[in-house]
Amino acid sequence: MQQNDPPLELVCCARSSDAAARQILSKTLEGLAPMRLSRDALESVELLLAEVINNIVEHAYAPPQAPGPITLHCSGQAGALHLLVEDHGRPMPHEQAPRHTAPDLDVELMALPEGGFGWHLIHTLACDVHYERCGHTNRLRLVLNLPPDTPDR
Repeated sequence: MQQNDPPLELVCCARSSDAAARQILSKTLEGLAPMRLSRDALESVELLLAEVINNIVEHAYAPPQAPGPITLHCSGQAGALHLLVEDHGRPMPHEQAPRHTAPDLDVELMALPEGGFGWHLIHTLACDVHYERCGHTNRLRLVLNLPPDTPDR
């Protein structure tokens, strides 16, 4: 995508389920094709969104919460991809996104944490992470910096 190209706008929706991440990722990656992103950039988008959507399915819509919609709004221009992920599940604890802290790996193998890597990964891949609760809606805004046009796929 060149600097003068119009911005790409994309909206993908799925119902919270084990297949939600695959559904949204498939639609998103197909919709991003006009941007001619590098393989590395596409893999970063895929990894970031898979983590975010799986967190929504596992935590925001965890039982006894009924499954509900997950919506991704994506806009891209040369240099950046802006993502807004919305759901109507439970709010994040203290209505804040977890901080960017890496799990402690300087422990015995059996003492390694089972989780705690997801938010570290999200903060590492995105240059901007902002969460807000608006009424009954969780809104997570993410910005990914994209390298200049150097497609390798």
